[in-house]
Amino acid sequence: MYNFDNSLFDNLNFPAGIDRDLAIKRILNKSEEFEVLYSDFDYLKDRIGIWGEIWERTFSKWFEALNIKYDPLNNYDRHEEFTDLKNTATVSNSNTVTGSHSNSDVQNKVSAYDEAAYSDREEEIGKASSSQFGSGGSKANINDLSKHDAHLYGNIGVTTSQEMLKAELEVATWSMYEHIADIFIDEFCILVY
Repeated sequence: MYNFDNSLFDNLNFPAGIDRDLAIKRILNKSEEFEVLYSDFDYLKDRIGIWGEIWERTFSKWFEALNIKYDPLNNYDRHEEFTDLKNTATVSNSNTVTGSHSNSDVQNKVSAYDEAAYSDREEEIGKASSSQFGSGGSKANINDLSKHDAHLYGNIGVTTSQEMLKAELEVATWSMYEHIADIFIDEFCILVY
């Protein structure tokens, strides 16, 4: 039928990234020995378009999966970014102040729950930023931030590097166009030689 009218696949579309002409060539090559299921050309042409729409998401997922960037010998890859707020405090006073912004060292000490006085058990030094309010007073905000980034990767030892390499070679031999053709043949061909 394709030789009779090469518009048979006009309604068939594939997701971006999949070579439409290559997929059609592979379908024709693999199905050339089989009879088609539908003898009405227009009906078959319409069904092929619908088939493409039904399988579009699957084909798109195949394409995305085959194009993921990864290291085949690492089975662990984690990125972390943290910002921890250790201490925060607001201190106010009612002095008459005129002036500008300043930074000063502030010491925070900890006392036991049943003591009024501070002890040397823990001491943290942070920076206080001061905002002036003219004659109304000043307000100091104390924030002690800690930020860290981490990139952890490698082989966690569950699978050997050789096993992962073997699996990568199996993935490399998997052909998306071969599988598209197989699905097409199962749908539209009479599988009798």
